Amino acid sequence: MPDTQRERARTEFQAWQARALNTLLVILTIAATPVVISTTIEAIRFPERGAAAPLFVVLYVFLILLILLRRIPYRIRLYGFMTVGYSAAIIAFLRGGLVGDGRLFLLILPLLALTLSDLRVGLVSGVFSLLIHLTFVLFAQQGWLSQWVVVAENPMGVADWLTATSVFLMLLTGLMAIVGLSNRSLLQALQATRQSAQERTVAYHLLEEQTRELERRTRWLEAATYVAREAVMLEEPDILLSRVAEELARRMDLEEVIFYTVSPEGELVARAMAENRRIVPEHIAPSGISSLVREAFQSGSTRLGWWGGLYEVAFPLRLQERTLGVMVVRFPTEIRMDGTEVAVLELIAGQLTVALENARLFSETRASLRELESLYRRYTTQAWEQFVREVPETVRLWTGPEEVPEGVWQGLFEQARASGSVAVGQENSRYLLAVPVKLRGMAIGVLGFHREQEAGRWRPEEIAAAEMVAERLALAVENARLLEEAQRRAARERLIAEISTRLRASLDPDTVLKTTVHELGRALRARWAVIEVTGPTQEGVGSQEVVG
Repeated sequence: MPDTQRERARTEFQAWQARALNTLLVILTIAATPVVISTTIEAIRFPERGAAAPLFVVLYVFLILLILLRRIPYRIRLYGFMTVGYSAAIIAFLRGGLVGDGRLFLLILPLLALTLSDLRVGLVSGVFSLLIHLTFVLFAQQGWLSQWVVVAENPMGVADWLTATSVFLMLLTGLMAIVGLSNRSLLQALQATRQSAQERTVAYHLLEEQTRELERRTRWLEAATYVAREAVMLEEPDILLSRVAEELARRMDLEEVIFYTVSPEGELVARAMAENRRIVPEHIAPSGISSLVREAFQSGSTRLGWWGGLYEVAFPLRLQERTLGVMVVRFPTEIRMDGTEVAVLELIAGQLTVALENARLFSETRASLRELESLYRRYTTQAWEQFVREVPETVRLWTGPEEVPEGVWQGLFEQARASGSVAVGQENSRYLLAVPVKLRGMAIGVLGFHREQEAGRWRPEEIAAAEMVAERLALAVENARLLEEAQRRAARERLIAEISTRLRASLDPDTVLKTTVHELGRALRARWAVIEVTGPTQEGVGSQEVVG
């Protein structure tokens, strides 16, 4: 951007130089007309002094051509103008010497070159003027100018003074025109710069205001992001609402944030509240639930209005046809919300509604899981108690040369079974290790290990390996128990199916009764079985069948 502005300024300055050169050429041509005319008249009256008249005419015509040929590049026209000026200076030195106008030309031309071009061209022009002046100083010393100088002394004639005055006016007019144009251009540039500075100031304030607004909206979006992140954490409702209230009050610069939820009795109860700053005196601050909150809760739509000197917005936490609560935000009196801010707060209210519903469902699911786990523990305990009762005797497998006495293991096993963790002991010359066999956190048995003291104490990696084996053992034994139970159930179902098939084979009641008693007695391994059929009044004929 700065490079573009610099290039634009350079282009505008070059355009001004071109306009200034055109103006200067026109002014000098007009001002030189009387000089050319007077020089021509003088050449006619005094032929001995008219040798320079043709040169002035040629230079005058060259000026006219520079005015007319404006499509020529600016640099060429400028150098042509400088050539005309230095030619006029040389002619003036040849005709008048120090009395002539040559020094005026040599003095003014570097100033014009500096203004119409740049510092480098101005310096070159100044050096060139100095060299011309020194050259004529040398010519004067050598006496070479005596044959060219027409005016050898200070003339007192009116014509000579008028001619010199015309040249002076021509140069003065040109210089004043350049300075005037330069001042005008500088004034315009100053005004443009001032206007640009004012525009930049306005743009800066506008940008600063937009930046503040953007930062404010960014904080709002960050608050919405924070709520979305907290909503998936499945925190307790009170913890979630407290955190969200504090963050909303801090990030959004809110006066108050209050969350109401519905009690089991259907009433609104404040669950969380956060304050940012207090601009309303305590003695006039409202207390209790505002009418806007009740309207939002009853209607299920957002309500806005003033409440106790604060601008209050109530957002119902609504899920489908149920309203779970109300989110209330309060602003200072000097702040009003626009549509975007309302949309962000509605988004936050929607996220909190889903979070509260998810927290409720998660709590119910967790309670159901605890209940199912308790039921499963009870079922597993009963199943294993029955399984142990059905086992005829306890089987122990020893890998050592001798058994450890029962009394040594009894206390260690009870400790491992009660604590649900590994128990380590020592008996005479042996190190003992008891590892509970746990099935879903419930101990169904204990693994015991012992070794001689020469082998050292039980190391952590050995204990970890034993625990892993115990876990695998618990799953394997449980699978075996379930398989045996499934086989017994299948055998029972098969027996029932066989008996049912035999019963359906006959339509005679006596045959059906006899078949029932016989098959049940055989399946149950009973020494005898009896069946008695009675009527509704417990009177009737009894029938029995004994199986020996």
